[in-house]
Amino acid sequence: MLPTPPLAIAAPSPVVELLGITAEPAVAAVLAALVIIGVLIATRPLPTRGRADLSILRIGALAVFIAITLEAGVAHLVVDLATMIEWWQYALPLMGAALVVAALLVFVRSLPATPEVPTAPTARRDFATFATAPNTWLPVLAGAVLLITIVVAGLASSANEQGQFVHLDVPVPNTDVDPMRPTFFGWAYGLPVLASLVILAVVVVWMLQLDAARPFRKPETAEVERNERTQRARGVLLLASGAALLALGEAWRLIGHTAAMANPTIGDVPVSTGWGAPEIAGMIGSLAGIPTIAGCVLLGLLVLAPAGVIRRRAVLAPAAAAVTEA
Repeated sequence: MLPTPPLAIAAPSPVVELLGITAEPAVAAVLAALVIIGVLIATRPLPTRGRADLSILRIGALAVFIAITLEAGVAHLVVDLATMIEWWQYALPLMGAALVVAALLVFVRSLPATPEVPTAPTARRDFATFATAPNTWLPVLAGAVLLITIVVAGLASSANEQGQFVHLDVPVPNTDVDPMRPTFFGWAYGLPVLASLVILAVVVVWMLQLDAARPFRKPETAEVERNERTQRARGVLLLASGAALLALGEAWRLIGHTAAMANPTIGDVPVSTGWGAPEIAGMIGSLAGIPTIAGCVLLGLLVLAPAGVIRRRAVLAPAAAAVTEA
């Protein structure tokens, strides 16, 4: 019996390869920067007026960016990662965002909890009172997709010799070749990400609930305080959304590496793996740039415009009216 020729892995299709490039950190950062520039051309950042809460969000979002960059560029130089499971790479955005929200929670707890002037009771406020619907649904959807990714990928994964679920078994039927076992977003990666996601969700809800339940200082400042709390809620939810999207992009990028197993060859003869997991993984990986770029845009806007933005036409209209009246 002749020996089986060595197994070769086909290169991914040009479309998958091109889309996959957008998920690379440097490319995603450049594309996100272009989107942010476009947003800032069409809008104007609202003034922060030296507010400490917005400074916490701004500095925190920037710190998350820096931490991700340092992990990607420096970690492998400091620590030997050859035999380690780099789960922190995927959980880092969520852990960083949770720390920032926790810092903001401490700040909110330090604010006066007793009104300066007694006011009439108002309707009961909860964590969703000052959060707009778009800002609320975005982190919920991002977190839900990330949760589904963790569970589905975890169930599909297989364990290595140490019992760590970091592989995906890709059988090659009707051959003597052992199943291919590429690195995959299994439970060893997914569970730390899931724990970080839960912690972030708890801290976000806690902060929003605490901020909403505090009484207004006095009736004259109620409108100003309401706007401040709305801006805080917006910043916290954008931070959580950006972190979840960045974690999702990293997870999809790792899953996409399995696409190379879709069309293996033995010698010069193409063979079928017998199931569509590598193809599905390739499709997921090719889309990884979308959440990565979106997450970078959200965090970038939080750094540059923590109080929000307003359309420039809305700013220019009153000025034009004043000139006309004059």
